[in-house]
Amino acid sequence: TQRHGAPVVWVHDGERDHPTIALINRAVEPQLTAYLQAGERRGMIFMRQVGGHAVDFSDCKEAFVNVNTPGELAQWQKRP
Repeated sequence: TQRHGAPVVWVHDGERDHPTIALINRAVEPQLTAYLQAGERRGMIFMRQVGGHAVDFSDCKEAFVNVNTPGELAQWQKRP
């Protein structure tokens, strides 16, 4: 069941969260500013604190690839 009106939503591919692919309502900007000014940097914690939730994209998991290094990117780009 998807919840409506969430201030933040992010992708979940059935195995892992992808918080860099998110929609964040501008209404949470003051909370985000305060969070960052307090020295906090963990995006997932913030998104959950303001009432966000994941959206299930497990039916198209292959659309979301986790690439962390130039080597991983090169390997991924070689795929047909």
